[in-house]
Amino acid sequence: MAKTINQRLLPIVIVMSMIASLWGQVAASAAASGEASVQSDLSGHWAEDTMAKWVENGLLIGDGAGQYRPNDVISRAEFAALVDRVFNLPLQAAEVNPFADVKSNSWYAGAIANVYAGGMIQGTGKDKFEPEAAITRQDVAVILARAFELQDAPSTGAGAAFSDAASISAYASAAVASLQSRQYIRGRSGNRFAPQEHITRAEAVQMIDNVMGSLIRNEGTYERDYAGNVVVNTAGVELKNLVIAGCVC
Repeated sequence: MAKTINQRLLPIVIVMSMIASLWGQVAASAAASGEASVQSDLSGHWAEDTMAKWVENGLLIGDGAGQYRPNDVISRAEFAALVDRVFNLPLQAAEVNPFADVKSNSWYAGAIANVYAGGMIQGTGKDKFEPEAAITRQDVAVILARAFELQDAPSTGAGAAFSDAASISAYASAAVASLQSRQYIRGRSGNRFAPQEHITRAEAVQMIDNVMGSLIRNEGTYERDYAGNVVVNTAGVELKNLVIAGCVC
């Protein structure tokens, strides 16, 4: 039986603006050539393969000089922009934003509005999102658990609990446990999850990629099996005579 996917979809709208952010800016030269090149700051990095794949898929954008700064921390706004690109969420008016500290004319206002409307973010309290603050590892886990609907109980056969599990905030503990039990996340040295520490750009991309599985971004009919989750972020996709071990998002 064929299954046509057409959810969370709108025609892609490309908004070009002059912004300073690494993840929100598209270099003029890259836009002109339609090509992205992975330069020296990804070469030899442990996440090179994953990040290069994201560059190729148009999910990861450099700073115009081909630099992606994989070891730098990522802000909350930048992470929201990544999630928005992965799902190609329906475009919302920037004014939809409920957060007092997200200005409607900021480069990230649209992405945050889209992700909020998708039920993936809730802010930090008191009508704030703190868009330019670095995001923590536990907050990334919470957003991903919401985005991929993994907020249920952890799967059986989960690995050993993180050595610093007691440091995970109550609001994030279920999300972290759910992602860990599915082997989507791993700890740092000493089996620490380091929930309160900031996540790097490379870690953020890798964590999303682990949960995302396969990305279908071109219309057409697909008839091969998939071992994990599948994200379909464009219209005109038909999944036919296949087995998907995970979910279709």
